[in-house]
Amino acid sequence: MTKTETEQKSEMLTKTTRIRLPVTRELSEDVFVGINGNTWQIKRGVYVDVPLAVAKVLERSEKMQQVAMEYEAQAAAPLEQLEKQ
Repeated sequence: MTKTETEQKSEMLTKTTRIRLPVTRELSEDVFVGINGNTWQIKRGVYVDVPLAVAKVLERSEKMQQVAMEYEAQAAAPLEQLEKQ
């Protein structure tokens, strides 16, 4: 028996997972996550239990930051080549 979309969404907000966001020189602030009117403020450097949906949002955010950094590097490459000429 398959779960309905509503059941899957409900499960994502009720089941939890333990995460720890790293602290770095650049990233030391707490992280705010908001999903459908629910909000979480996650402290860096400590293990916290969060709903699966929150962990997914953070995972996707990290992936998008990597994509953005790769895009910026590719966009800057032609400028570096022009400066060398």
